[in-house]
Amino acid sequence: MTNFKNLKLNDEEKRQFSQKCREEIVHYQNLQEESLFPYVEKLLTSIHQSNQTELRIVAQDLGAFICLAAIYSGRLPQNKVLIFELSDAPISLFPKKWIRETKQAKAVEIHFQLHSSWLTSFQTLAKCPAYINTNLKRPRAA
Repeated sequence: MTNFKNLKLNDEEKRQFSQKCREEIVHYQNLQEESLFPYVEKLLTSIHQSNQTELRIVAQDLGAFICLAAIYSGRLPQNKVLIFELSDAPISLFPKKWIRETKQAKAVEIHFQLHSSWLTSFQTLAKCPAYINTNLKRPRAA
């Protein structure tokens, strides 16, 4: 448990902390930029090449991390409404060093959700760290 002390789990979460959960957390903690960022590039390219002015992007687990890295790359198009629905990812483990730019495209919404996954027992891991701007969610223009 000492290896996971920095997660600041509450007592109930500590009781639920199984070997499977530890493996999941270690997986996210050891993500390498080199393995994830080619997917970020593909996502950004797809967004830029789309003819639609409003895009809804749904991702879960590791896909949510890819979306967050794209959102904070500073390379989203300014002329599109982008709605990200991200679920079942331990957002608190998203590395701060992957945030390249905090200024966003004009209309970006991020919705975080938890469905049935190992993460539902670990609300602490699902919370956004302070360095992720949760004020990006903006009302959609009519």
